[in-house]
Amino acid sequence: MPLAALAAAAALTAGVLVVDRALTPPDPFLEGGTEYAATGDGGVSGTVRLVATGTGTGVVLEPENLPAAEEGSYYAAWLQAPDGRVAPLGSFHERRTGIPIFLWSAVEPADFPELLVTVQSENDQPAPTGTVVLTARLG
Repeated sequence: MPLAALAAAAALTAGVLVVDRALTPPDPFLEGGTEYAATGDGGVSGTVRLVATGTGTGVVLEPENLPAAEEGSYYAAWLQAPDGRVAPLGSFHERRTGIPIFLWSAVEPADFPELLVTVQSENDQPAPTGTVVLTARLG
């Protein structure tokens, strides 16, 4: 392929990428929102950031010193109301620290103002266990 054709193809590719990025709206998880401190036992801590969108609330969880879930178990995140009702946010293993965990909520955090992260057994029913490893007060 002639050098001019290669240069034209490279310029076209670069142009397409620039236009694509300009037309793509920003990811709601990446910017803005309100950040809260999260605490746990044994040096576990972190932050929780809530980002309001038109379809719910994005929840960005960034735990620190949370060990990987043991084999046969996983972590689950929940929002809890003052009366004890919970709304599930999602589950994760935390195999790599330092990576934000992106979750989603369809309930209003004002009505469910506490975030809980629990250890779940793969044999458990999908409901919070008594083993809470991280909490955050939202608001």
